[in-house]
Amino acid sequence: MTLTKNYRCDKVVFEEKFLRPILNQCSRYLQYFSEPEIIGRGTYGKVYKSMAIHKETKKLLPVAIKVFQILDQTDFQEVEKTYFMSNTNLGPSLYDSFFFVDPTPEQYTTQVMIMQGFDMDCSSALQDQSISIKDKRYICYQMLELLYFQVYQHDFICVDIKPANYVYDKNNKIVRMIDFQQCIIQASTKIRKDFKHIVFSISLLHLYNLV
Repeated sequence: MTLTKNYRCDKVVFEEKFLRPILNQCSRYLQYFSEPEIIGRGTYGKVYKSMAIHKETKKLLPVAIKVFQILDQTDFQEVEKTYFMSNTNLGPSLYDSFFFVDPTPEQYTTQVMIMQGFDMDCSSALQDQSISIKDKRYICYQMLELLYFQVYQHDFICVDIKPANYVYDKNNKIVRMIDFQQCIIQASTKIRKDFKHIVFSISLLHLYNLV
């Protein structure tokens, strides 16, 4: 699926209570969204899960929908970073991205990103009793592997590194990174050689009694 650019949707005025019809009307690549169910909220905004049909392939896809306010230009950069991570297979696929400018004098801007859906974050996965120790080891291995690739192959670093910022596909046993708002692009040599990653790696394994 090829994402074009983040675009301004002027078809409707954004109201979160009408999220499902708004998604169906504004998304360029997906249609027939199921009723979104909220799965997370914070200072970053809200995240919903849903199902949708891809317009070309007609496949039913699990999706995660992130809705947040644009406060300054750096918030738009999160979309660019998410798209970059999607192309490098470090993050979930970014299916679509669009924003709304409120017609009121304040002109609040609301950003919507539609991404590949996953079953749970890795913090929950590592505490899930239904997941075997072997699979938990593989989850940790993938988290560390993604850390290595982001720093040493793609020349950037995500500052907010924690198990909750990784997601897990239980059926396919795939781990991906999320939340790229605090990513540093073109990280310096000093940062890339920082031993914080080594400390994190050892701490993570000991934390979940996997070594």
